[in-house]
Amino acid sequence: SIHLADIALIRQALQASSDTGSAAGSKNIPYVEGRLRGWEDCYSSTVMATVESLDVVDGLEVKTGKADAQLVAVGGNYKAFHPYRYLSGGFLPETPVDMNQIVINDVLAWKFYHSYDVVGNRLMINGQMFTIIGVVEESTTKIAELAGEQENRAFIYFGSLGTIYDNSSNGEEGEADKISAPSDYA
Repeated sequence: SIHLADIALIRQALQASSDTGSAAGSKNIPYVEGRLRGWEDCYSSTVMATVESLDVVDGLEVKTGKADAQLVAVGGNYKAFHPYRYLSGGFLPETPVDMNQIVINDVLAWKFYHSYDVVGNRLMINGQMFTIIGVVEESTTKIAELAGEQENRAFIYFGSLGTIYDNSSNGEEGEADKISAPSDYA
């Protein structure tokens, strides 16, 4: 497993390694806000989760659907390494604006809403509310089918995964502090 704080350490080590022996190594260029100079990276971790759709009925927000989905917690410049076609909205910004934002795939949007125009709707995962900011189209190729890209899928910020599955209240090390090794690090 990897600690969320380890991401910054990994980035610093990569930057130091790339600066060694280069002209940049002799210049004192600061490492700014955890960002690598001249690098782009991304990382993700996946977990299966029950996602519940919410809708406003008679002025009240009620649960209208429930489905198991692959929850992909992402960080870094994920969309640069995993380009999608957007059916509505966009992807999670690289710098988090709201940790309770979520992007869903076309399969999940259609299952819950019979529409792709769902930006602003809300979903609940393990008691935590998320606002949909985009719908991505998953590929329909045979390879995509074998890779599971035609299944229910939702994307959240890497840091949000820890808050959804935080076990610190029972005295164990919480998921907010320790998250399974990223399944993707580029």
